[in-house]
Amino acid sequence: RVSAVAVDVNSDGTALGAGDSRDEITIAFGTGQVTGQFVRDRICLGLRTELRGYEAETAAPPTPSTAASCLELRVVMAIEMTDEPF
Repeated sequence: RVSAVAVDVNSDGTALGAGDSRDEITIAFGTGQVTGQFVRDRICLGLRTELRGYEAETAAPPTPSTAASCLELRVVMAIEMTDEPF
C-alpha cells in the first residue's frame, strides 16, 4: 500500500520539489551494500477505540477513532542492493 503522506526529502530533511536532485546514500553492512534515497513518512500503530455516547439502552456501537499512536520519521528507501545485502 502506498503512503498518502510520504514526502521525498534530502539527507537534512528538506522537502524536494518536482525535478530537484536527490541525495543518495550507500550503506555497507555485513557482506553487501544498499543504496537508497531519503523519505519522510508517518507510521501509525494500532487503532484506539473510544466509546462516544454509548449507552447500553441505545445499542449504538462504539465509534472507532482515527487517532492512533503515530510517529513521523525519515527512512532510507532502497533503490539498489547487492545480491546479499546483509
